[in-house]
Amino acid sequence: MLESIRQIIQSLKEPRSDVREHVFEIEVAQQGEQWVFTGRVLTAADKEALRQALQSAHPGLAVDDSGVKVLLTSQSRWVHVSTNLSSLHRTPSFLDEMMSGLPYGWRMQVLEEQENWAFVRLFDGYLGWTYLPYTSSEAVPEPTHLVTAPVSRLRAVPGSSEAPVGRVFGGTQVAICEQKGEWACVQAGRS
Repeated sequence: MLESIRQIIQSLKEPRSDVREHVFEIEVAQQGEQWVFTGRVLTAADKEALRQALQSAHPGLAVDDSGVKVLLTSQSRWVHVSTNLSSLHRTPSFLDEMMSGLPYGWRMQVLEEQENWAFVRLFDGYLGWTYLPYTSSEAVPEPTHLVTAPVSRLRAVPGSSEAPVGRVFGGTQVAICEQKGEWACVQAGRS
């Protein structure tokens, strides 16, 4: 029976094996007549697929899947990058593989937290860990423009003689607050 259950788990995991977009981490153990499942999945549909596959293969199987955590729920809070540039990592560490750079304003859903790190789902569906102190849940405006230059310098007042006070990177969405000639006051938008 255990081998059959492990095969069911594996068959469900295969189409969800890209860890950049899916989470399907399931363990099983037998406790008396009951099979106890633990781990985490991305959606409630993933958990339901497990239930249905088990019942289809083994009708009447005593299953306890209360230990399987669903990460993406309607209560998942949204945050956005609040620094010039942040990063998405495979594990909660700056020393682990960086999967993507995250420009200011990018939105993401917090699925799990571990100390100062959050396992997040970006607006495009990518998953990974980001550093929570580099995020904010404060509202950001709807973007009106996209920065296309690799790097654009920000100045406190219009005029090229002013020293830069910051920078934004290509791919950052911004909202124009005010325009004076060739200069615009911008605020990072949300993706």
